[in-house]
Amino acid sequence: MAAYRGDLQAINKTTEQLQAQNIEQATNLVAAVNVLRQHCAAIIANNSALDFREAQAELAQTLSIATDVKYDTCHDLVKTFENPVATLSGLLEAYKNQLDSAKKALDKKDSAGKKQLDQQGKLLRELTAAITAYQNQYGKSQVGEPLHDYNQALKDWHHLLENFPDGHYADVEGLCKIVDLAEVAENDYSLTPGRYVGYSIQVDENFDYQKRLGEIRAELTSLNRNANKLMELIQGVN
Repeated sequence: MAAYRGDLQAINKTTEQLQAQNIEQATNLVAAVNVLRQHCAAIIANNSALDFREAQAELAQTLSIATDVKYDTCHDLVKTFENPVATLSGLLEAYKNQLDSAKKALDKKDSAGKKQLDQQGKLLRELTAAITAYQNQYGKSQVGEPLHDYNQALKDWHHLLENFPDGHYADVEGLCKIVDLAEVAENDYSLTPGRYVGYSIQVDENFDYQKRLGEIRAELTSLNRNANKLMELIQGVN
């Protein structure tokens, strides 16, 4: 009996569904980024206490996404979604440090200087609040959160493109395999996937395995040392 091949269009259909899902998610995130940039630009326009001209081009840029974009375009947007106002964020950090230093050096009798620093502080707080609100609503790394789910859908889409580049099913070592009843019989009718798909070892050339093993050993040594100290403390109580 020939092995059942299933729906020959299943891979293509799933890929198209994931593409549509990613585009829909990206569209919502693009809208959120545009709202944030507009909001920050409005805050700066209403308070000239600090110079944010370096971030003007970033805040003026309006994102858009087509309805038929490919994986690479969706993937390239991740960095923007993670940090939608990167230039502004860098300036905020620098100005916060400057403000802290200026407050410490301020003469208590300098009322004009205090007023100026207060205005700067208000501006920094408003901008920080706007960015924080975006991160809280869209940027959390939890299931069900927009950016997390977008990244997960991207991974699923990438796996399909990587394993089935032509859009059609093919046996992939360590992932999937179609077998006939004769092969199932040879394996005592076991339906354990590993009996058929085998396994694939993937090595990340950019990961320092030796360094990580050293870190794990150091962590274990520290845990054992703490455990011994705790045991000595317990025995001392008795």
